[in-house]
Amino acid sequence: MTKNAQSGREDGAHRIFRRTSTVDPHAGLGAIARITRMSFRYPVMAGLALVATVAAVLMQLSIPVILGRAVDQTQAVAASNAAPETLYPIAALLFCASVARGIFTLIQNYTAESVGHSLARDIRNSTYGKIQSLPFSFHDRTHSGDLITVGMLDLEGVRMFFSTALVRTVLLGLLIGLGATLLLSTNLTLGMLALSFVPFAAMAQHCHAAGPAPDLAYLARTIGRS
Repeated sequence: MTKNAQSGREDGAHRIFRRTSTVDPHAGLGAIARITRMSFRYPVMAGLALVATVAAVLMQLSIPVILGRAVDQTQAVAASNAAPETLYPIAALLFCASVARGIFTLIQNYTAESVGHSLARDIRNSTYGKIQSLPFSFHDRTHSGDLITVGMLDLEGVRMFFSTALVRTVLLGLLIGLGATLLLSTNLTLGMLALSFVPFAAMAQHCHAAGPAPDLAYLARTIGRS
């Protein structure tokens, strides 16, 4: 092995196993882009997950509309003393919409998890192949815990990216966007009142998610010194 080849391998190992505190925060955007491209190496499952997500959102948003029409029709039946059998079609429509939403949600969860596991398998095999080709000096300097972290914890986070981050972003974006449009088009005043709680809920969720981070960072530094 030449000196340049050995130096190149050690530099590649340094990029993989360097400490989190030494990583440029803006470099994470490039990693997210690469993970997204790798997820779409499985276009059938990824496409089914996104299509099922859109269909589940549409079914979920159609249920309040059907319920509103059911209430109006029930009031009309009560006022005219009509037969209650006239409510059966809209009850069946509401049942079918609920069942369809559950089926599309099941398809979304299954296909998204399938993409995540396939992505984790590819990255795990690539990481294993990279570790096998590194020089012995790398293994002398690297703790076994760092290798376990990359092989288990980091890959677990990557596995959850497609289903938890990408698909969930599409889901929430469609729900909030279409739901807000539906609310505002039905009644502007009530829609604004209902949506006024969204920024506070988002802020509370952000504070809750960011709260434990300093404790985990302190724990990691303490374990690293021990």
